[in-house]
Amino acid sequence: MKKFVIQLIVLLVSTSVFAQRPQGTPQGGMPSNATNANLKIGRLYGKLRDAATKQPIAYASVTVVRNVGGRDSLIGGALSGDNGDFNITDLPMGGFTVKVSFVGFKDMQKMVKIAPPDNIEQDLGDLKLAADAQVLGAVEITAEKVSTQISLEKRVFNVDKNITAAGGTGEDVLKNVPSVTVVVDGNAKLRDRATANYVDGKPSLMALNQIPADQIESVEVISNPSAKYDASTTGGIVNLVLKKNRKPGYNGVIGLGIGQDRRYNGLANLNLHEGKWNFTAFYNINSAKNPSDG
Repeated sequence: MKKFVIQLIVLLVSTSVFAQRPQGTPQGGMPSNATNANLKIGRLYGKLRDAATKQPIAYASVTVVRNVGGRDSLIGGALSGDNGDFNITDLPMGGFTVKVSFVGFKDMQKMVKIAPPDNIEQDLGDLKLAADAQVLGAVEITAEKVSTQISLEKRVFNVDKNITAAGGTGEDVLKNVPSVTVVVDGNAKLRDRATANYVDGKPSLMALNQIPADQIESVEVISNPSAKYDASTTGGIVNLVLKKNRKPGYNGVIGLGIGQDRRYNGLANLNLHEGKWNFTAFYNINSAKNPSDG
């Protein structure tokens, strides 16, 4: 009887000890029904470098994705530090794709697999990114000139794209320039005072209607000429800046005009440019009658 009581006590103690361990839990403490895919203990680390200069690449994007049903699912990611190092933790077990991207460099992809016990932590080493040739190519920026430029000395009116003066002469161009008045005889006035006509910064005796409008790039209106100009200039200066055309060949302009009071005019301007030599022939004719009653 005593022996039966002792065996009963031992059986009850054994039952109490086994009751404290969850069902299906082995001696090591990990549930027997747990799978490796549910464990987020994987880690990837490495360093990003420029393939050409070997310098570290900071703030690059490093992502870990897994293809699920034909679509990439984000598992983890990080940005590289100032020294190019990156560290991604809490990754589940299995195969993944590591994608690296940064502005100015080609994207990189690398296949990795995290599996216990040897591949839980993987050092990817130095990942070298190649420069994107398309980004490093030359960039050409084009801009149009503003119509008016104002400085302390002068005002510049760009007329190279003024369609209202197309096919006309310098006289037609000045009619569209503010503060400049063209009188009946074809001369220009600034503030009702006679002005000096300059061409490319030099005094010119050519009449305004002798200069084709399509050869004028801009008009400079100088109200108060400085000492570098002619001292006899009192009413101001109108400087016509001509287009610079250095291409060899032949070119010319022929113009005809008709107006009221039997006013006719015609001009022909022929030019030959070859090497450093430039030959110009110009012919102009004007005919007008100005009847008056008194």
